[in-house]
Amino acid sequence: MNRPDFAIVGAPRAGTTSLARWLARQAGCAISDPKEPFTFVGDDLSNLRQEQGVSSIEEYKALFERGKRAGHKCGEASTLYLVSNGAIQRLIDFAPGIRIIILVRDPTDVVVSFFNQMRLMRYEDRGLEAAWCAAVDGRPPPLAFPDRLMADYPRIGSLGSQLRQAMEIAPAESILVETFDDLTQDTEAALRRIVQHGGLPAATDFTLDATNQSRVARGTLPEQLRSRRARAVTRRLKSALPGPVVERLRHSRDSLLYKPTDPVVAEGDVKAMIRDHFTSEVLLLEELIGRPLRRPQ
Repeated sequence: MNRPDFAIVGAPRAGTTSLARWLARQAGCAISDPKEPFTFVGDDLSNLRQEQGVSSIEEYKALFERGKRAGHKCGEASTLYLVSNGAIQRLIDFAPGIRIIILVRDPTDVVVSFFNQMRLMRYEDRGLEAAWCAAVDGRPPPLAFPDRLMADYPRIGSLGSQLRQAMEIAPAESILVETFDDLTQDTEAALRRIVQHGGLPAATDFTLDATNQSRVARGTLPEQLRSRRARAVTRRLKSALPGPVVERLRHSRDSLLYKPTDPVVAEGDVKAMIRDHFTSEVLLLEELIGRPLRRPQ
């Protein structure tokens, strides 16, 4: 059956893209294209799924057809499944026995990084403090956002509540939780645990590349390339080309379409306000993972 064997379901801005690309390089492993099909998100992200993802179950199955024919372990990385209502339950219903990988990070860092990503996508045009306060007050986001949830920064960062709900839904043995700090500071050990959890072939390369670094679009073309039609054309091209060629083209494309920029850095008062909001979420997260969220330096 063309169903995923594993899924990285969150959290966004916690190393998920780097992990997905590392897995895609491993022999006997295949990651869907698009990496984030968003097929099982709820109504809270329905526009995002329609515009950038894969809505049809038949199309979703087709994402894994090539990998399954080759005998590979197949997966996807829709990192908003963790926050979207009912997404993990629908994923499990579709693929019983799926191995779930969850990466977590300090919620304040997630929110600040996610906010910067929304700026890159040209959805967000406000400052961090204005965007945060608007979300806390329940005010509507800019019209550019596909779905309101993507600007609900307090909900995006509520990782303790999200992880608790995932643990209540999925069998305990199906979930592996890794922290961003472990992934970046003790990379080989973290990747070995992920390989073992996913039942993947043994890995020999444990180099994790940094991805999604701060940048801005050079024009409007990146927005046009996010359209459903453009992404379909891109997928067909990728399927016809060898993996190394695709990676070289990806780097060339990114250099052409984007330029580096300094990320928004949360000022002390703003960061303290966001951190105070997430105090209980951090405590819950640490209780669930059984240790402090941050590794000692």
